[in-house]
Amino acid sequence: MRRHGERNKESIRERRIPPPAAARCLVTALTVTCASGLSDTCVFLLSTPGSGSSTMVELLAEESRCEMSGENWGEFITLAAFQSQLSRTINQPRERAGPHDYWAWHKVYNDTRAMVTLTERFAREMVEAQLNPRRLPCWGFKEIRYGLPPRHLTMGHDIAFLGRQCARPRVIFHMRRYISSELNSTISEKNDFDYALQRACFRAYVRGTATSDPNFPHQLRGCVCTEPPCPPAILHELEDYIEHNARHERLWSFLGLPSPRSRAVLCQGNHCAHPPHP
Repeated sequence: MRRHGERNKESIRERRIPPPAAARCLVTALTVTCASGLSDTCVFLLSTPGSGSSTMVELLAEESRCEMSGENWGEFITLAAFQSQLSRTINQPRERAGPHDYWAWHKVYNDTRAMVTLTERFAREMVEAQLNPRRLPCWGFKEIRYGLPPRHLTMGHDIAFLGRQCARPRVIFHMRRYISSELNSTISEKNDFDYALQRACFRAYVRGTATSDPNFPHQLRGCVCTEPPCPPAILHELEDYIEHNARHERLWSFLGLPSPRSRAVLCQGNHCAHPPHP
């Protein structure tokens, strides 16, 4: 029995054929459509800790020609915050009530549009260089830090930032069916995560509940995307994959990718095994 993460690297390399340099290609269940400009699909697998998200990364990487990366310590949350802070700086009034306020927010640049364009280009190149160096038609990463306190306060904004990095963003909120399974995981034994709040944050994003609703929980307001176009998202449970049920099939339709034929290795803690077919 092979352990999780072990792969036949040669076969993976043969399956991953980069598209022509002058074009990007979008893989669907039936066709491959190529066009110039941004026409790639990016998959952001945002999960609760201990939910089996590494299994999903392997499944995506081996079966759908996606260039999938693992954890990145929330660095793209930091990059989104950088862009937000720069925007605040640029939009800060140059003249205030008195001379001290003027010099406190003094700017030496005049072309603010050029500054925004420069940082947007930097963000795109930074993300692509790290996550998709071979320019494959499908790429992405998995991360457990979105929606966990205090990052739940900016999750909607952070996901909107991710969505601007490609033409066809897709967000998967992955978790276990029952929170007790995550609480009993190896990673939970070493950390104090607020699983309930993270799950509620994921569901709030998918529902797209208007934050103007007076009954909407205050602590979840930052979970909702308010910067359209907001990347579409879907909820997925590890049990959907194990059961290979209709919701798991909808996942692949949502991504616009063919459903995989094989079964990735399922790992919980140090125990790894192929999940049974239903």
